[in-house]
Amino acid sequence: MFKQVIAVTLVAATLVTITGCNSAGGPAMPQSRAGQGAVLGGLGGAAVGAALGPKKALQNAAIGGAVGALGGGLIGQQMDKQEQAAYQAGYYDATTAPPPPPRRY
Repeated sequence: MFKQVIAVTLVAATLVTITGCNSAGGPAMPQSRAGQGAVLGGLGGAAVGAALGPKKALQNAAIGGAVGALGGGLIGQQMDKQEQAAYQAGYYDATTAPPPPPRRY
């Protein structure tokens, strides 16, 4: 039980560190949503895997991390594709500026 608590605590601390230090002197996470999803999914899956299996915590954490990274990467890749399609469709056109604010008389 004690090893399980230590493993979950370490994974949670790593997750907080990676997500919290994104603006301190440079990007700590990959810029694509696929990369971010893979990292966060892997860490979350490892934490859940370690918490579920008290006797084989390391093996369950490895399996959970792999499944979480795969799922997070696939979801992030789909989000990247949707964003790219939105750019191509013109939803994020940088050449058209919003109208100026109304004048005060």
